[in-house]
Amino acid sequence: MGESRTIRFVIGVIALILGAVVLVVTGRLVAENLIPPPTYAISADFENVGGLKTGDEIQIGGVTIGHVARISLEKGRAHVVMRIERSVRISSDAVAEISTAGIVGGRYIAIIPGRDQHYLSEGDTLRHTHSALILDNALEQLFKNVGKMTGSDSEKRQTE
Repeated sequence: MGESRTIRFVIGVIALILGAVVLVVTGRLVAENLIPPPTYAISADFENVGGLKTGDEIQIGGVTIGHVARISLEKGRAHVVMRIERSVRISSDAVAEISTAGIVGGRYIAIIPGRDQHYLSEGDTLRHTHSALILDNALEQLFKNVGKMTGSDSEKRQTE
């Protein structure tokens, strides 16, 4: 009878320890996903955002450092507000460009670091930007240029 109590006691202690471990791990996972790291807001203006959406990533060197918080139209340009992790410092001469993840992937903003020792802070604006390359527009321009080149060649042959 004493042996059975000891076994029950050991099983109870093991169950309590496992329960505590599950609670700690679950708590950490929930805290990491529900409580985002502290951020600051900066903005940038683009001629064309080409499908960029609120929530899309901001990256430096392929590492996500924030997300697009808001996109609006101001003075005929796309005004993008970005939330950047507070631990990341962005120099005032950095460049923001809208990129595509693969051929048919989603859009994101790639920040190319600058060399300036002055860093952006809450509410500042990135002055150097490159708008999205719109594939349709690029192909249309390519076909126009090819058409001009081939048209001028055929005209030269006819006049010779």
